Amino acid sequence: MNTKEPPHETPGDPPLPAAPDPRPAAEAPSRSQSSRAPEVVKIGFALAVLAIIFGGSLRNCEGDSVNYSGNYGERYSEAADDDELCWNAADCLKKARVYSRTGETAYAETAAVKACDLGSSEGCYMLGQDIINKALAENDEDQSKSARRSIRDRLWKGAAKVQESCIAGYPPACEAMARYTGGELSIMKNPARSGQYHTQACELEVLSSCLPAIEFQWEQKKDYKKAWELSKRHCASGNREACVYYAILAENIQSQEPALNDRRRWLRAGCDQYRIPGACYLFGFRTDRDEAPEERLKYLNEACALSKNDKYCSLAEKEKRIQEGRNDARMIAPQG
Repeated sequence: MNTKEPPHETPGDPPLPAAPDPRPAAEAPSRSQSSRAPEVVKIGFALAVLAIIFGGSLRNCEGDSVNYSGNYGERYSEAADDDELCWNAADCLKKARVYSRTGETAYAETAAVKACDLGSSEGCYMLGQDIINKALAENDEDQSKSARRSIRDRLWKGAAKVQESCIAGYPPACEAMARYTGGELSIMKNPARSGQYHTQACELEVLSSCLPAIEFQWEQKKDYKKAWELSKRHCASGNREACVYYAILAENIQSQEPALNDRRRWLRAGCDQYRIPGACYLFGFRTDRDEAPEERLKYLNEACALSKNDKYCSLAEKEKRIQEGRNDARMIAPQG
């Protein structure tokens, strides 16, 4: 059998061109699955590299609440002050929240510091709270004088950051400062300042601060209009005790709000449920002697018993004499 041998090359000669094949070119066979395997491996490797570069953790963002799977600390082999930890205030704040939840305190503090420096009021609040909590955890009466001084300095430093956050308008920071100056941190106890912080927090819709703010404005500042405005807002939010103050203060500033029926209902509740002397006094005073003499006297006596206020007690005693005199007059009046 004759076979066509390929042309030979001799050293130093140029390569011989191959003779053209007169047959039509056949279609290239499709590549098998096994032949594509190396490319699949390459693509998978490339995707893995990209995942490492752009963040190995999956993120699920929903509004301000961000949940991250995985451990952020594994993404940063550098020290906690790595400049690439976060890039803007919002990013740093989210990282601070996450690290705080996962217990990575070094990263949480660094992220909070950067968030605060970049203008995040919540970041300043988180940073201040962290400084205070750490200082309180180390507080021990048996420590040396210098150690106690260091703790005190850090408490002031943390409070300064929380105050900065309150000034910037972050509501929880104002409520926290009210607690700190109200006695939670003895080194800065200041009832007047506490009342002012409660007022700021209430105006920022921190409802837990509203009753202390109302009492502060009423009892210490004597600003009845301000106390009435705060109680009106808090009553509208559904707090019944605030409604009592709203009714009492309306009498002080001679306001037409709330309506008379609501006012009487809240004054009665203020005496029966909350044992507020002013509510007892006003409900008794506004009760008609001819229509309900016993009810009038009952609530005036309650006001006296709860407060020992001379004004309340003298009126209760006067009302008692009036009613006794009226009863005596009925007894001696000629019949029919």
